[in-house]
Amino acid sequence: MTYQHFKVSIEDGVGKVVIDNPPANALNSKVIQELDSVLNELATDSSIRAIIFTGAGNFFIAGADIREIIKISSSKEGEELARHGHSILGRIEQMDKPVIAAING
Repeated sequence: MTYQHFKVSIEDGVGKVVIDNPPANALNSKVIQELDSVLNELATDSSIRAIIFTGAGNFFIAGADIREIIKISSSKEGEELARHGHSILGRIEQMDKPVIAAING
């Protein structure tokens, strides 16, 4: 599958996921949604035995996208964004396959 913010490759049973959201690989709603799809793809592919996450450029992941956070207009909206992000990170933590963060920057 092709993604806008991720480059996914598989070699010798290892899925490599490169986040590519310049300039600092910040996580916004679109990136988080796309990450959910990436995780679905990798979790269901029985040929993948391990997953490596890394970042394009000089950064791994900058964290939450401040440009999106400043546009939040209610505490409910902020809570929903935070819960969705935490849910995705929880999925990574609970994956049946080993997940490695190759941190750069």
